[in-house]
Amino acid sequence: DRERNTLMAQHQLELCARDDALSEAQRSFDDRHAALEAKHQVEVETATQLVELEKDRAHRAELVSVLRDRDDDHAKELMSLETKLCDQHNAALTANRESNAQTLQEIQAAHAADVERFKEQLTAAAKALDEAV
Repeated sequence: DRERNTLMAQHQLELCARDDALSEAQRSFDDRHAALEAKHQVEVETATQLVELEKDRAHRAELVSVLRDRDDDHAKELMSLETKLCDQHNAALTANRESNAQTLQEIQAAHAADVERFKEQLTAAAKALDEAV
């Protein structure tokens, strides 16, 4: 009976030691698990930030591309408008020159007619004066 009690006590001590070892192993596992979870959480947050940064970079790149395209379109429109205005200006200048040339011809013709008329009047006046004398 004593032997049995001794074996039971030893068995009980071994069970307590195993329970303590299991508890310590469980605590160690829980600590490592918590550390891994924390590390995983940090990695997820970092990856999320990187994805957001990449989205921002892609958005900025797309925005720059759209703005460059718009600037190119604007430059083309300005060139087209400048060409159109130059053409209109040249057409107006040509029309003005033609009109001025025609007006000058009319003035010169009127001047020539006036000169001829004055010559005729002068000749007539000179003739009348010669006849009167």
